[in-house]
Amino acid sequence: MRIANSTIVENNLINVQSANDRFIRAQSTIATGKILNQPSDDPAGLSQALSIHTTLDNLNQYQRNIDDANGFVGLTDTALAQITTQLRSARQLALQGANDALSTDQHAALAEQARQIAIELEQVANSTYGSR
Repeated sequence: MRIANSTIVENNLINVQSANDRFIRAQSTIATGKILNQPSDDPAGLSQALSIHTTLDNLNQYQRNIDDANGFVGLTDTALAQITTQLRSARQLALQGANDALSTDQHAALAEQARQIAIELEQVANSTYGSR
């Protein structure tokens, strides 16, 4: 059986085109440093890459949530420490004010200090972290 010259030429041309396509893909892989440059490069690999990308996005969001929570807890801790200090001061003022030996002016001064503590407590209570 004889094979026609045109068939041999066509097969060689197909082989050269196929080799050229593989060469171009290899050059693209080397130039970009990426194995997947187009979805058609590796459909199964693309699915896996998208899954990994989604997982990384989720992990980044988790990290942002953790950072946000740490900031909020830190602010809350500081606010509670300030409130504790102010309440202790208010308690001391109340104990001092319970003394009958104090003059009216001294009682007025204690009352003013108590008002200042109330103002400071209100400011701490209105503290915000971001939009909260």
